[in-house]
Amino acid sequence: AAVMTRQSLRKSLFTSPDAEPGLLSSLMETVVGCYDTDDADIRYSAVRLAPHCVVLPITADHTKEMMKELMAKFDDARDLIRIGTANALQTIYCQLLQGLVQEQRVKDVLTDRSLLQEWVKTCLIHMDDTNGELQEA
Repeated sequence: AAVMTRQSLRKSLFTSPDAEPGLLSSLMETVVGCYDTDDADIRYSAVRLAPHCVVLPITADHTKEMMKELMAKFDDARDLIRIGTANALQTIYCQLLQGLVQEQRVKDVLTDRSLLQEWVKTCLIHMDDTNGELQEA
């Protein structure tokens, strides 16, 4: 059977846990760049990709940049993107609590006290949004 598990695929694509391959680095730069595009569908797709990115062996810098851009999407003009941002953030932290985020450098960013304070503040501000779906998310 040609079925490959996520772990075996990860091992074959990212053989070194200490070094981020150039392809993954390019992917992260592309994802982060998509947060600022004028195309709402691409912004929404980038938001939806965030939980998938944190389970990859990405760098701390890419994690910080992605999370910064993700949190900025709470101010997006499109409600769907703002709701997607809340859902992505929830998924990221569920994955962290479930042990699915395995890279220590990613965990360190996601649990950094000063970053968490900033992100929680952003979330609390948007809980007061007029859109009930966003409040619920």
